[in-house]
Amino acid sequence: MVKKGRMYSGNLPPGFTVKLAANFGTEEPFVARVWIQTKDILDRMVVQDKDEALFRFDRVIEQLTTARIHLTKIEDKNFKELPTFDQQAEYVAFYNAIWYAYKDRFQLFMRELGFDVGFMFQTDKEFEKGAAKFLKDHPDAEVFIKNARRDRTDWQNALAIHRNNLHTGDRRSQPHDMDNPIDARITFDNIWQAIEENFVYLGNEIMEEGWTIAHVPEKDRDKTIPKRFIPYLKGLLDGTIKLPGTQ
Repeated sequence: MVKKGRMYSGNLPPGFTVKLAANFGTEEPFVARVWIQTKDILDRMVVQDKDEALFRFDRVIEQLTTARIHLTKIEDKNFKELPTFDQQAEYVAFYNAIWYAYKDRFQLFMRELGFDVGFMFQTDKEFEKGAAKFLKDHPDAEVFIKNARRDRTDWQNALAIHRNNLHTGDRRSQPHDMDNPIDARITFDNIWQAIEENFVYLGNEIMEEGWTIAHVPEKDRDKTIPKRFIPYLKGLLDGTIKLPGTQ
């Protein structure tokens, strides 16, 4: 609030300073395909409280960005020159941030859209039980369930074990140490792509009437903002809507 008697021109309040937020931009896939893409699609969804959904999604992005910043340090060519405790601190911060983004904050975001996906992070038995109930409530979610089951086997369970072991400090029984730049990068990419795909796989159920989610072939993506999915009019896909100048 501006005090009475004081005036300023422009869009920024007095004392506001513009600063660089991050050293990456829209050309980075996770920015284009999660940050920007999700909001474009969400704008065409029927959601009970869209402001709350956007708030929850911004909290997901907040943690993804935090993880990305730690990953930048881990992938730096001079990282291995740091003291071992400094390196360990970066790995702990990275794995905490990326796990919070997926397990906690993405789950809260999807709940705002009407999807309770908490079963994805439970034991195998509880996962299958939850998956059966989820399919009963959402009959078109077969692809989502298949993807979630595959992710658990391929990387999610191993990540959960590693992150839990970081808390206890006891990794003696862990078959593979994920504290290395290659595994950190793979984990980051796995997480943001899982967020992207799970959102899209379930999203068609709540799109506004006449709208769907379309896949953009890689060769047709904008190089500066390479979105993989976009909201799209169904009629343009099935041919019932013709663009001007087309037969």
